[in-house]
Amino acid sequence: MSASSAPCAPWLAVALVVYIAAACAISFRGFLHRSHVPPGAFRDQLAQWARTTLAALEPFLMRAGLQPTLLTCAQLGMSVLAGAAYAGGVVFLGGWLVLACGVLDLLDGSLARRTSQATPRGAFLDSVIDRYAEFFTLCGLGVLFADSWMLWVVACGLLGSMMVSYTRARAEGLGIECRGGLMQRAERYVLLGVGSFLNSVYDHLLCQPTHVLLSGALILFAVLTNLTALSRVRAVLLAVEGKRLRPIPPSPTEGDTSTLMPLSSEAPPGQEQRLVGSMFLPLGVGCVLETSYQPTGIVIIVSALALVLWGWAEAGVQKLRHRGQNAQVGEQKAQLP
Repeated sequence: MSASSAPCAPWLAVALVVYIAAACAISFRGFLHRSHVPPGAFRDQLAQWARTTLAALEPFLMRAGLQPTLLTCAQLGMSVLAGAAYAGGVVFLGGWLVLACGVLDLLDGSLARRTSQATPRGAFLDSVIDRYAEFFTLCGLGVLFADSWMLWVVACGLLGSMMVSYTRARAEGLGIECRGGLMQRAERYVLLGVGSFLNSVYDHLLCQPTHVLLSGALILFAVLTNLTALSRVRAVLLAVEGKRLRPIPPSPTEGDTSTLMPLSSEAPPGQEQRLVGSMFLPLGVGCVLETSYQPTGIVIIVSALALVLWGWAEAGVQKLRHRGQNAQVGEQKAQLP
């Protein structure tokens, strides 16, 4: 697979960005309208929106009989593929795989809780695999920038990423609660994935390969992960000096948002189809933009758009049915003496 084997297609890259931005905006607005989220931190609202949206996939996973551990192992496999994609210069595909890893990382924990399979063993395995997953992905980026000073940035990012997790684990071993920070695991997935997407879009707008935006995302990644780790170190030292050691209760894994709001039992009609289609649409576009598999990419794009249209059609039918039921109830009330 070669990143230079596909012709320049700026219109397709821009169309994908516009679609993703519009889809996220519509979904987030609908989430706020349905859930009546109280005013609070915008970051918490985004986290709850992402979790609630992806929860639409949980019923399908339950029907398919997939175990949370299988999703955790799939995350590790995707991280290896993401590292290989980055090493081969296929940045767009690498970014898509990184975001897919983030989706699996969120779903394995939420599926375990929903199916009452959450155990200390699973939480431990998830944490270990997360570290390996980040290592493989950043190693691929290291190969991509092997002949550049950016290799040191990738190394600093890997160090910061590991230290963010280590400081929390060591603090909890001392009985000190240590959470939060600018660059937790979910933020790391988003920064790398979105940075890779935008880098490819920028390349196609210029019609020449560059790594400007990806480099910028990696610099932010390195700086913010290390700042997050250092902020946790400072918080733990203050806690130790203040003799505020105390046992901490069992808590969700890093980056988990399950305590923000309870999930509704049912997703909006058609959301599962729209979500799956919107997730695979970038994969098809990436095949067209950066690889020699344009026919495969076109098939994926058409299939993804068909899923999205199916989802909107299902939502429209449900809305019309609801209106008809309301009209029928109104007529019955009007006929009452």
